[in-house]
Amino acid sequence: MRDRAVALIDAGGDLGLWEETGSTGPRRAALEKLKAQLLGPQKRAPKVRPPQKILSPLEAGHTVAWKLPDGREIFLRVLSVATWRKGSYPIVDIVNAEGRVYQMEDAFGTRVPARYGVLDILAGD
Repeated sequence: MRDRAVALIDAGGDLGLWEETGSTGPRRAALEKLKAQLLGPQKRAPKVRPPQKILSPLEAGHTVAWKLPDGREIFLRVLSVATWRKGSYPIVDIVNAEGRVYQMEDAFGTRVPARYGVLDILAGD
């Protein structure tokens, strides 16, 4: 890629477009500066830290209340905690205040528990 970029700069780059507007001096200087950067010593590759694992603070058996944006409150019962390469997340049922599981229809029209995996993205993936 570097060699292609240098070849384009040597061929004049987009100076033809700049001639229509007047002076090409500043553009030519910018292209020469870029060429010097491309041909000069390169910076060392930055060190990349591995992603921080985000662990679920919940455990199987916990029930938590969740306030919806419209002000309603729902309850989530943690069935289990699943793990993945970036941490862990709870698998939950949606339950009412008495602990009864809400039902939903699956793709086949069968009533099944409303069950979800909850990923809390705190580290800004």
